[in-house]
Amino acid sequence: YIGFRGILHGGIAAMILDEAMVWSASWSGRLFCYCGEMTIRFRVPARVDMALSAEARVVSRRKRLIETSGRIVDASGALYAEATGKYVPLTAERNAEMVAAFIDEDASREAAEVFIRG
Repeated sequence: YIGFRGILHGGIAAMILDEAMVWSASWSGRLFCYCGEMTIRFRVPARVDMALSAEARVVSRRKRLIETSGRIVDASGALYAEATGKYVPLTAERNAEMVAAFIDEDASREAAEVFIRG
């Protein structure tokens, strides 16, 4: 997870932002999505020994495209990285395949039911 000595690798930060934004997009329409485009701006280097959190929200939603924004912050609210993303919802058929692939445990099954019911 380290880029330079003691600094979080930018690819890891990008992965975290993508994960937060794709879940935001997926929950908004109750369909899994995939990333079509993501833009990241790194504000301040984050150390690997820091407690950080990721936040994401839907900025706009159309039938075939969901735009999101996300950020990585520390407990004080200091901004380390921010991103925007464009996510494409899966077809109903492909979404059903993804739901069926969920791990067989109670919490995952309950979350999957939301996608099934829509």
